[in-house]
Amino acid sequence: MKFYIALSFSLLIASIAFAEKTPATASQTQDPKIKVTTYSEDYPKEELKGAQYEHQNYNQKDPQGILPPAERDNLFIKAGLAAAVDSWDQLDKDMLLMKARTASLAELKAKYPKLTPEALAKLQKLLKK
Repeated sequence: MKFYIALSFSLLIASIAFAEKTPATASQTQDPKIKVTTYSEDYPKEELKGAQYEHQNYNQKDPQGILPPAERDNLFIKAGLAAAVDSWDQLDKDMLLMKARTASLAELKAKYPKLTPEALAKLQKLLKK
């Protein structure tokens, strides 16, 4: 019994010693690359530069309905919603656009009672173009 315990302990020590010397652990100490995607030309790219960043610009419309902030804000201006959504954060503005694409006008009015039904209808019409 003592022999098996000593053998198991020896194998454990040997495997730990071998694992510390493998090349795989050396690659784990490298800095990971972070892929940064921006949705606007207005984003300060100089803040993203560095050895660990790979930057690509995204200028196409997102299939899920998210637009670059400048295009989204332009739609709000055309629909007459700019002042009403000015204090909203970026996520809330994106959510309004996504809901305006898929929800009925009645659902939008219930979800956003502070926004005028006329402006919501105009936003939906602009999004269908």
